[in-house]
Amino acid sequence: MTTNLDTLFKELSKDVLGVTDTTTSNKSAEAEFYDEFDPKNVPRVNEIPPSLSVFEAKIEQNTPIRHLTKGSQRFLCFLTMMDILLRMSHDPKGQAEMWIFCHKIYKKNGAQLEHIDKLRKTYKACEAIKHYTGNSCLSRTVNQVCRTEDFQHIFKFRVYITDLHRQLDEYGSQQEQDGIKLSITKVYRGKPLSGSVLQQLIDNKGCLISINGFLSTTFDSDVVGVYAGDEQIADGYRRAKFQLQIRKKIRQPYAYIGNCSTKEDELEVLFSIGTIWRIESVKDDEDPCTIELTSCDDLDSELMELLEKYTGDGCTLLSLGDILWELGEDLEAECFYQKMLEESTLSNELLRALHYRIGMIRFNRKDYAIALVNLKKLESLFESSNKELNKVGSSHPLYMSDNRPPFVTIYDNMGIMLENDDKFDDAIKYYKQALEEKGSSSELATVHNNLGLLYFHLSVYDEAQTHLAKAVEQITVSQQPNTTVISYPNSGEYVPALSFLNAMYKVVLNGNQSSNLLTIVEELIYIGNASRCHYHTKEDETIRVLNGTLQVYLGGYQFCAPAGTSFHIPRNIIQSHRNLGSKPIHVELLFSPSNIENYLGQVTPVFAEQPVNTTRAAELARTFGVVHLPDIPWKDLNCAFNDSMLFISSVHLIFFIVLLHVFASVYNKFQ
Repeated sequence: MTTNLDTLFKELSKDVLGVTDTTTSNKSAEAEFYDEFDPKNVPRVNEIPPSLSVFEAKIEQNTPIRHLTKGSQRFLCFLTMMDILLRMSHDPKGQAEMWIFCHKIYKKNGAQLEHIDKLRKTYKACEAIKHYTGNSCLSRTVNQVCRTEDFQHIFKFRVYITDLHRQLDEYGSQQEQDGIKLSITKVYRGKPLSGSVLQQLIDNKGCLISINGFLSTTFDSDVVGVYAGDEQIADGYRRAKFQLQIRKKIRQPYAYIGNCSTKEDELEVLFSIGTIWRIESVKDDEDPCTIELTSCDDLDSELMELLEKYTGDGCTLLSLGDILWELGEDLEAECFYQKMLEESTLSNELLRALHYRIGMIRFNRKDYAIALVNLKKLESLFESSNKELNKVGSSHPLYMSDNRPPFVTIYDNMGIMLENDDKFDDAIKYYKQALEEKGSSSELATVHNNLGLLYFHLSVYDEAQTHLAKAVEQITVSQQPNTTVISYPNSGEYVPALSFLNAMYKVVLNGNQSSNLLTIVEELIYIGNASRCHYHTKEDETIRVLNGTLQVYLGGYQFCAPAGTSFHIPRNIIQSHRNLGSKPIHVELLFSPSNIENYLGQVTPVFAEQPVNTTRAAELARTFGVVHLPDIPWKDLNCAFNDSMLFISSVHLIFFIVLLHVFASVYNKFQ
């Protein structure tokens, strides 16, 4: 029996509310819409229903403890985008976009096209509920679009979604004043339910169900029986009645709409998009079986935090784009940024934010021409006396550190793009401009490294040496905010150090196998070999020595690491290691988050070719956040003298004393 919540989501979407899974469909969106929308006069309580998103949220009696999956966090972001959409003001073009999109969906259905043309001429915002309950394509299309969670499509229906939401809010507020809402404590919905889904509902009692479309219910429990399957139902299915109890205040508007519905006899109560419910009980010994859901407000605080995070400058297309960008939907985000650029009344601050985002999206996609155009527009928007992009008030991280101007990064990226376009003089100009800005040590080290490598390729060796040396100087022990803990075998002692990659690699576990949380790599370090001095900007690393004794350099601190030693290396900390022993050394590397395997996969063929394309190798390293530095001066620690002995020198006497205790313990174990 499965209890996987993602599986439950798919099954509930299909079986509970009659929604089919489209994630593996090869049909176009228009084809799927056309198949779904049959212009039949179906009663509203059984109309095209919204899908469910189910996620684990174990709630203790007093303190809610939520274990949100990635899918549920994405759904919370979706609800936040809906909140922003509903708070936005919409221009007259919105209606035109909606009707054009409806025409595309129903292009093979003459009757619906005629109906759409009639709606175009007669549509009124104050009749949104009437359009929803009538034989209109709007209700079917809107719920179908919301189910896909494709926000570009949802945005095309922004006018009607907002009109319906606001009318429900208006009706609900009036009914609250009139006392009508006090009687709306229990509503119903009926549906045949498969035995497997019924069992999953039982197993997941206490979990939350979030509705991402408008939800139609009824006061009349007798009406529900018809939709639960009073007549013949398929084998393996049970008649099911959902009881939705309203015990806590629901953040989304809802109202009794029987008096304004085209189907008054259904006694319909309509809920707006995004209501959240908890599975309270499943009574499977009854006929029909009864599933009790109760309203839930446990996620309201998370949703409010997300809303505040992304609406610092108001509810705009910038807000929607920022959420999509953070979700990894960069092209969708750019569509909203570009759409906002069409507005004629934008402030310079908003123009800067938009051009920066578009530039960085295109830079990350290696579309350097468009990226450079946008970053140059950004540069021109700043007056020489006011180069502070943080005044934009962005919710999305614009640069490496939120409390510094981003021009170090901006100019560095412009230098990279110009260098890739063989415009070396211009690239040097922007690298030098980057160095004139205030930035963190890791930011400035990155620029010095890039400029040094460019001078190296141009055979200007004095300048190359100068800037590469400065790159090393920027990362010093005193400037590192993080601490590495080195754990030695057979010892309870921990030596704090400041830290920092590596020869022959084998990927043991990749991101696809770990939900992109981590990558595990085995490395074989040959006799006399040392890894190139470097640091990572995008992942933390943990190293465990499996055999032999490794000499390790971490952020200015050198030590011997015998078999069994483990140490954690935060990002932006310089590292290197070497093998001076009599046989190869195996180490295990753990990177978090994953993605280093993609770097190894792309850079390996580059080093396999002779001569090595160093420019391409450097470009790949920069893309994946691996910053290479000049070799460091190794100390003679006699790490290879005896694998059972640990010799370390330290500038701090107390560290040396602690290590003597560790050495004594390890030495005694091996005697």
